[in-house]
Amino acid sequence: MGPPRIAVAVILLLAIALGVISVAANPASILTLLMAALYGAVGALLAIRRPRNAIGWLFLGVVIVFVASTAADGLGGAALIKGGPQPGGIALLLVWAETWAYAAMFGLFYALTVIFPSGHLPGGRTGRAVRISFLVPLGAVVAAAFGPHLAGQFSPQYSGRALANPAAVLPIPDGLDGPLELATIVLLIAGTVSMFVRFSRARGTEREQLKWLVASLALTSGLVIVSLAILAALPHVGRGVWVFGVLGFATIPPAVGIAVLRYRLYEIDRIVSRTVGWAIVSAMLGTMFVGLILVTQALLASIASSNTVAVAVSTLLVAAVAHPLRTRIQRRVDDRFNRSRYDAERTVDGFGGVLRNEVELGQLRAEIAEAVALTVQPASFVVWIRS
Repeated sequence: MGPPRIAVAVILLLAIALGVISVAANPASILTLLMAALYGAVGALLAIRRPRNAIGWLFLGVVIVFVASTAADGLGGAALIKGGPQPGGIALLLVWAETWAYAAMFGLFYALTVIFPSGHLPGGRTGRAVRISFLVPLGAVVAAAFGPHLAGQFSPQYSGRALANPAAVLPIPDGLDGPLELATIVLLIAGTVSMFVRFSRARGTEREQLKWLVASLALTSGLVIVSLAILAALPHVGRGVWVFGVLGFATIPPAVGIAVLRYRLYEIDRIVSRTVGWAIVSAMLGTMFVGLILVTQALLASIASSNTVAVAVSTLLVAAVAHPLRTRIQRRVDDRFNRSRYDAERTVDGFGGVLRNEVELGQLRAEIAEAVALTVQPASFVVWIRS
């Protein structure tokens, strides 16, 4: 077993131990730990398969931050926020770790945005600027970890009291961690924007790799915005609404794993087009179904008092238009998101017309060669026509 495998094994064993502690203290933490397990699985795979690519190790760091924070909450952190006594032993160590965990989390995700997909920092002036920018999340972690008071969610605005930091060994001004953590979040946003810019300029395999993570980040951003909108409109729903955001963050590890390992890399266009196509069709059919029920109920009100007939009629009508509607919409979506498949279908249709009319053998070979190259793009092929 080589050094990368040993390191991965140690990290995963530590994460499993903290996960067991978390579930034992708070069974509801299982959902957060399942997402952490997804990051751990992809991180371990990348660290073993691509040990020189830092992305796998970043994911393993994210796992440790996740499970340490969850274990800290279960072992006294949640009670500490509500005014309980400061715990000791391992619980205090985990609570201390949670004070700088979120700054570390933002820093790790910022690093992901600037090193993806190669796993290395860019060169030149951009690389030097990025290296200097890492001083911000590093400063946020140090200020929170060794400042005079426990920071993060244990700061006075959450717990109502200043909690002494047992690791306050550096002369760090109180409250410095807050601005530094905010600056780290700004860097994370800037890094995400830079990925979209790089995606617009990239070509070839790099563009396909970036496309996976950009699609995942776009979905995650949309789900986070949905969660914030629900919280703003319905404050009483509580923190459970953040399940949407968690689902978004859970899409990042598979997207990164596929992009780095390049496994079935070029299927992103098909996945996006199918997702968008089915979402549009589902929304249109759902709206049509509700509208038809209301219309048929109004028309049949004098004949039948029950709405069963209206539902049956609406179901039949929607079923009748579902397939042609899906086909038409999918073609439009493919034209926008999955152009290669759309062009391949048009090439095959056009070749069928040529095949029916072409009689000259040499021209027929040329037409076959062009159609095959445009649709399946093989490395080589041979045309054999039996005489």
